[in-house]
Amino acid sequence: MRIGSLVELVNDNWNHKGLGIDINTKYPIKGKIYTVREIVFGDAIRLSEIVNKKQKYKHAYGEKAFTASRFRELQPPMHISIESILECELV
Repeated sequence: MRIGSLVELVNDNWNHKGLGIDINTKYPIKGKIYTVREIVFGDAIRLSEIVNKKQKYKHAYGEKAFTASRFRELQPPMHISIESILECELV
C-alpha cells in the first residue's frame, strides 16, 4: 500500500478496544473505495476522501489516521517515468 493506492474498507469494527467512536471524526464506510493520501506511523493511513480536523489524543495532536490492515488494496498507484512523459511531448 502506497500513497495513491485505491483501497476498500473491509473491517469497520471501530469499537474493538472498547473506546467507542469519536463523534467528531468522519470514519470510512465498509465496502467503499478510497484513495490513500498519507501513510503515518508505518501502519496507518489517511484518505483523500476523508479529512478530519486535528484533535488532541492521549500522546499526540493531529488528524485521525486509520489502521492500514482494515483496508485491502485494490489498485496500486500508477508509475509514470519522466522519460515516457518526454517521449509523448516529442511525438
